[in-house]
Amino acid sequence: MTLIKSGERILLRWFLYVECMKGGGIMAQDPVCKMTVDESSAAATADYKGKTYYFCAAGCKERFEKEPEKFIGGPAEHEHSHS
Repeated sequence: MTLIKSGERILLRWFLYVECMKGGGIMAQDPVCKMTVDESSAAATADYKGKTYYFCAAGCKERFEKEPEKFIGGPAEHEHSHS
């Protein structure tokens, strides 16, 4: 198993950010796992209290819909799979 070093992680994040911005997409934060999501290609969306939320995966949307208040301004949780 190869581990990514701290400096490599920063470069990878920067590369992903630049690639996302090339597409001109508007970025949002998944309220469940805190991942950055391109609004135009988000895996799922949900409307809550007049605001649209964008999700990296259907599982994040399902968790959000069960307890939306838990994720509005709550702590980051990233224990899920993207399948």
